[in-house]
Amino acid sequence: MNRHERWTKASQGAEKIAGFASIQVQMLGRLDIELIEEDESKRSILNPEDRGSIAQDKSLLFMRHCTLSYLWVLGGYEIIRTVAERSQKGLIADSNLLERISDTKNSFSRLRIPLAKFVAEDRHKNTDYPFAWPSTHNTLGVSWKISDNLFISRRQLSDDLLFVLETIADYYEIKSPTKDD
Repeated sequence: MNRHERWTKASQGAEKIAGFASIQVQMLGRLDIELIEEDESKRSILNPEDRGSIAQDKSLLFMRHCTLSYLWVLGGYEIIRTVAERSQKGLIADSNLLERISDTKNSFSRLRIPLAKFVAEDRHKNTDYPFAWPSTHNTLGVSWKISDNLFISRRQLSDDLLFVLETIADYYEIKSPTKDD
């Protein structure tokens, strides 16, 4: 199953928990696919060793890519926050799935707080920076350095959110779309 089909299934899982969230999930899924394609096609733009010598146009492309990744994280956080909040109301009885939802929300939150509020998340205020420094990862694309030893990538958050929403779809036994559908 390709990533677009996975996001379609995931959006149906989100709909079971948060109604119209399926539309936002599909939009985030489309943007996720575009960002992954850019990560793969523009390695030289995203390569930290090249950054000092990139021409202005490449610098602007890099800034645009980081900005879209930033906005994706903020949107993804709102989806997982809503799913976490509503799933606690008895919509999901599987404790493993509830734990995975909570873990994913916490991963998003750890990055989202310094991105949006310029402070470290309370649970990590003794170790994390008040600002998430944009960076890149050779295989995961745009990432942010949030402490001396920790980078969080948009791609990893995306993979985690996608997995959680697909698992919710499986929980509700939603079939995966096929090319014949």
